[in-house]
Amino acid sequence: DGLIICSSRLPEVELMPLLERFLCVVAVTRPVPEHIGSVVRSDYIPGYRAVISFKYLHELGYRRIGYLRLRHYDLYVDLKTFQHDLEKFGVTLKTEWTRACAPIWQAGYDAGYDLLQSHPELQAVVGGNDLVVLGAMRAALDLGRTIPDDLGIIGADDILMASQVSPPLTTLKTSSYEVGSMAAQLLLKRMEGDMTYRERVYDTELVIRGSTRSLHDAGD
Repeated sequence: DGLIICSSRLPEVELMPLLERFLCVVAVTRPVPEHIGSVVRSDYIPGYRAVISFKYLHELGYRRIGYLRLRHYDLYVDLKTFQHDLEKFGVTLKTEWTRACAPIWQAGYDAGYDLLQSHPELQAVVGGNDLVVLGAMRAALDLGRTIPDDLGIIGADDILMASQVSPPLTTLKTSSYEVGSMAAQLLLKRMEGDMTYRERVYDTELVIRGSTRSLHDAGD
């Protein structure tokens, strides 16, 4: 009777014909045409919430920041556009300081190892999600780096493991309950016959923990 689709990685040409089959659709973190369904989204399109992390690291004094972006972000934002937008905040992200990877721990380990081995000058790493960054954290330790003493790390999603590792992970958090509740409410309205397009926006919060530190007082 209804469908909630969450963070689909299918390209537009595959996803939209599938959604057209359903009368009642709500999309979470994925824009869809108004005639297809309602939307629950962040203030940031997928991939762009990392701007929060880069700005925070820059404020702490980090200048050479690597980025492990999720491959499906390329559906939403061009890397060069992202780099240009970061420059508005004084942040330089060199292309060679980035790696694209799948949203899983092993991919984060492999991409993180390659990135940090190729560019030992990096002071911090931002990841597309916590699993990727936790993999990169393990890779950093295997390469002899210490966190946060000579490498800052920021993830996204605030999964349970993010607060359990040592040091605990600085990350971006959204309320899964709030997002799910919003999506369900919008879907029920459509299932009741109200097909008005609606959009709900949820907040993104930076949760500061021990994987980052200020460099201003450290002379770095």
